[in-house]
Amino acid sequence: MSGLVKVLQGIEFELKALREEGSDFKALMSRDDSFANLKLRGYERHLYAREYFALLIASLEGKLPSDKQLAINDMNKGRGEWFHDVVFTDGEKITFYEGVPEIANEPSQLEYTAKKTFELNGLMPANYYSVIQVFNANPKLGKHIWTKAYDKLPEFIKTRSGLFLPEKNTVWPVGHGYYSYDVYVYYCNYGASRGVVVGKKNLIDGKLIDGKNINVIEQFEGYIKWHGKLYAPLPEQFQPK
Repeated sequence: MSGLVKVLQGIEFELKALREEGSDFKALMSRDDSFANLKLRGYERHLYAREYFALLIASLEGKLPSDKQLAINDMNKGRGEWFHDVVFTDGEKITFYEGVPEIANEPSQLEYTAKKTFELNGLMPANYYSVIQVFNANPKLGKHIWTKAYDKLPEFIKTRSGLFLPEKNTVWPVGHGYYSYDVYVYYCNYGASRGVVVGKKNLIDGKLIDGKNINVIEQFEGYIKWHGKLYAPLPEQFQPK
């Protein structure tokens, strides 16, 4: 088991992404709405892309604990989901920003906890590339995304994954693709929402969010209205009492 997967043992996952009301289809929303919504559900952030691939590889190798396996199974089911990363490329280099709470128009406007920049070496913005194409262009970029050197990756990853680069000079949120294991940049701007928290999730009842009791959340025509914005409805078990 990799060191990253061991670290992830201390993270609690939302076992099922937020669903549409009365359906088993994952609810789709913008990345910023997803983040605001998962905080209402008591979580801190989305998974990072590298965390997802570390867990997926551990799953493929039969080394993943059962609770994490349930979350990975659901992540790989149906609609694609957001990660807590964004990317930016100037056409020559690509930069991954981790821990971004809100999307911005320019990289200089982003808040983040970590960033890594890599040479593209001929990979072109707004194009899709297979795993081997990414590693051939820049092995360090490939290892950053898929967490291992190419020869140590499971065959499943080598044949079922890939990278869709964003448009040049545009900040784009990152997720994994619909019915696939790609690192995907959502041109449609909608994905499913799943939260994680370091340690144990706080109970919703009686907790404060941004200094305000969550009981001030309003129901508005089937949506949650919070701080003047509308979000997808919360599952019944997370509704304020």
